[in-house]
Amino acid sequence: TLSVSQTIFDCDDILKNIPITFTATDIFGNTSMCTDTLFLNNCDVCVKGLGNGGIQLSGKVVRWDGLPLAGVPIQFRLGIYSDWTTSDSDGSYHSPVYPEGLNLKVKAYPVLGSLDGLTTADILAIAGHLVGSKPLGLMESILAADVNQSKGISIADLVSLRKSILHQIGGFKAGYWRMMPTDLTPEIDITDGMPTGFWDGYYHLENIQSSLLDLDFKAIKAGDVDLSSSLTGEQPPIQFRFLDLDMGGHSARPGEQIRIPVRYAGPEHLNGFQMALGYDPELVRFEGLQRGALDNLGPEHVVSSDPGIIRFSWDNILFPVNVPDDPIFYLTFTARHEVPDRDWLWLNEEGFPAESYDDAVSPKRLILRWKDTRGPVAPAADALFDPEPNPFRDRTWIPVDLAADGPLELSIIHSNGQVLYQKRQFLPAGHHRLEIADHALPGAGLYYCKLKTPRGIFYRSMIYAP
Repeated sequence: TLSVSQTIFDCDDILKNIPITFTATDIFGNTSMCTDTLFLNNCDVCVKGLGNGGIQLSGKVVRWDGLPLAGVPIQFRLGIYSDWTTSDSDGSYHSPVYPEGLNLKVKAYPVLGSLDGLTTADILAIAGHLVGSKPLGLMESILAADVNQSKGISIADLVSLRKSILHQIGGFKAGYWRMMPTDLTPEIDITDGMPTGFWDGYYHLENIQSSLLDLDFKAIKAGDVDLSSSLTGEQPPIQFRFLDLDMGGHSARPGEQIRIPVRYAGPEHLNGFQMALGYDPELVRFEGLQRGALDNLGPEHVVSSDPGIIRFSWDNILFPVNVPDDPIFYLTFTARHEVPDRDWLWLNEEGFPAESYDDAVSPKRLILRWKDTRGPVAPAADALFDPEPNPFRDRTWIPVDLAADGPLELSIIHSNGQVLYQKRQFLPAGHHRLEIADHALPGAGLYYCKLKTPRGIFYRSMIYAP
């Protein structure tokens, strides 16, 4: 015979997820007991009965610079029951209608971002925090430094961030937008521990008696410790530093080994640098890096997994290097075809700025210069030459002459006048070859190349024939 106590639960009870104790006693007096939680599978049944008398929770998700972030999953957790929504295009979100007196946890989950804005400067910032020389003072920076989402900052975050910057690993947590409740105190004492909900991005609300409309979240990009991910534009920093390459004025024959010394032209201590060097893999084969003045520059700082690209990310905040005149490292190649004495290596800055960092960890723009023992001679005037090759299939190079160091703007223009590609950069005086890839062009046809310098504007036509 089974007897059950008659207990009636209303919507308010169920939404609170009340604990239930089940007790069973057999004819011999043996008793067994278990506990569980009673919850409602379809909350709408209760919510519909509230009419306009319930409460609602809402807020916004914005990036640290104030721009809204859409598509962020928001969880409203009532014990083991949860409702979900996502942030709208303006960053706003709204909960279902609930009865008063509930205890809820409102959590915003990380969403995929990009590696834009993540540089070796962020690695230096994490290193400075770990060794105590420059502790992080902003909550946003502390959350960004927890790259591995381990609820703390360690050397593992630094290593993971470097691997992400060098594109050694994909789909990692660096670059994800993480959420931080905006009502947390802006100034904190790290020694006292972080506030509840900081690492996991949630509000814990108890006995809610009225609607709450300001449960906002701030989105912080994991790894972006210096909060630079939203700084857009191609404007170069005020100061520049130069990397000088030297082939001694000699070309290389097919099969010949090429060893290029790389010198850093900068008076201050060197804390770190990053850059990506581009080259034509059909012209040369990259063999590796040989140590120079930077004797701790090793394989973990250099990656060449993608054909035609060599990425560097090096930092040394504990022992800044007083850069000598000697080469800081050497690059070795094998010639596949006849290699000219200059201009076949270039800086590739697509999503990877070329920067060096001094004692203040302030970025300086890196500029690549080709030197030879004969001494470079600057052209008498700026000039734009025909693309090589032209017509072209997948990529072409635009030769330019610059009479003086300075900025330039290179644009590719459709025959209908639409600007399809534009890049601004600072280059030293001399002859340069600028690469244009087919992904910048919508289809076969006639295009125009425009070069703008402080001394004039120049045009050339080009034909894309895939």
